[in-house]
Amino acid sequence: MKEYRQWFRGNAEEVSGVYIAGQRVPPGTYRELGTIRSITLEREDILPASLNGRVAEYVRQPITFAEIQRQFYPHAKAG
Repeated sequence: MKEYRQWFRGNAEEVSGVYIAGQRVPPGTYRELGTIRSITLEREDILPASLNGRVAEYVRQPITFAEIQRQFYPHAKAG
């Protein structure tokens, strides 16, 4: 069972769409499971820890039109 847990943590996003704190992920908005906390990454980066003693798990939120616009037209004015 311990080996499965280690494998799952290393491959969690492939299995269930869940990302673990410390993983490098593409830009986007991620919601921490079990909380209302969400993180928006403007570029590829590492998901932050929860700082409460448990492993933070995140799911990627669907991309919004505003995020698409920022990604492809970073110098365009809002509105």
